[in-house]
Amino acid sequence: MDGIDAALVRIDPTQPHALPTMGAAKTFPFTAELTDALISAKRAVEDNPSQWIGTASCQALDQALANAFAEAVAALLAHAQMTPDQITAIGSHGQTLSHRPDDDPPISLQLGDPRLIADRTGLTVVGRFRQADLDAGGQGAPLAPLLHQRLFFSNQASCAVLNLGGIANLTWLKAKDPLLGFDTGPANALMDAWYQRHHTTPKAPRFDRDGQWAASGTVNGSLLTAWLADPFFQRPPPKSTSIEVFGEAFLDQHAKAMAQCRPQDVQATLVQLTAITITQAIQRLGGVERVIVCGGGAHNQTLMHCLEKALPQTRWVTAHTMGHSTDHLEAMLFAWLAQQRLAEVAQPTPSITGARHAVLLGDVFTPSQG
Repeated sequence: MDGIDAALVRIDPTQPHALPTMGAAKTFPFTAELTDALISAKRAVEDNPSQWIGTASCQALDQALANAFAEAVAALLAHAQMTPDQITAIGSHGQTLSHRPDDDPPISLQLGDPRLIADRTGLTVVGRFRQADLDAGGQGAPLAPLLHQRLFFSNQASCAVLNLGGIANLTWLKAKDPLLGFDTGPANALMDAWYQRHHTTPKAPRFDRDGQWAASGTVNGSLLTAWLADPFFQRPPPKSTSIEVFGEAFLDQHAKAMAQCRPQDVQATLVQLTAITITQAIQRLGGVERVIVCGGGAHNQTLMHCLEKALPQTRWVTAHTMGHSTDHLEAMLFAWLAQQRLAEVAQPTPSITGARHAVLLGDVFTPSQG
């Protein structure tokens, strides 16, 4: 919830197996007003998602995000000196406010009305990427493994792709194994939330830059043991989770125990929790030669050091070293999924999400006439 990632992606529709390539890419920070609205909405959704969804506040935020996304499109095109008639379509995932795939019925709420984006930009928009998979009995997430396989699979070397967003998700790419993709647990969400509780000055960053604050602390063993007992970490894939589970509510649940620790020690322990749950997931699957890391957490040097220390025989590299953007790979994902939807290519999500069959991901929205 720190900004809008936008990327221009080139895809040749005449070459089905050609890789998408990245053009210009930028991250546009949310305004303070939009950030406050998102924080307020997140708290409301965590309290009772079914009551908040569909309210006037929900609809207003849905439209505000759509307007912000449309403005980001215009700004990126201006930056790249391109015009809308050079764009085939926009893939817009939206901002996730609630992801509860195990509820009955399952919920996965992304805001940023695709229809309004289409009207504001005059371009075709593909959105609502998760719903078809949920309808087919899947978790609706993660979807990144579909692109990771296209970009990084090799018969010559076993590897995994680790996306460190708010939540950590892992893609398993071994020649003799089925494609797997699942959430391992928290990545930046818990660390950011704890950092923000203790750095409240107006000009303070909203995250622990390079993991420096965590590096000044000491891991608390009893706290770490209690956190690792969470049943999510023992569940086999397919599985997905969200910042509703590993976010403010998690910190509140363990507030009494954390009150006995120095804040920087809690931050160090949160880093260790992320590293251990990731590396344990890799070990349970038998290990790989290389892990390709993407997402904002790739810049957290303290976290990366913990990962490398836990699995020293594994080569840890960023997506950048593989010729792809570490920060905008997910933006590329939804551009590519939009192209796949327009070409009516069903995606093989069953081994990733547990869906009953392959599905067409996304709904298509065209600009209103007049």
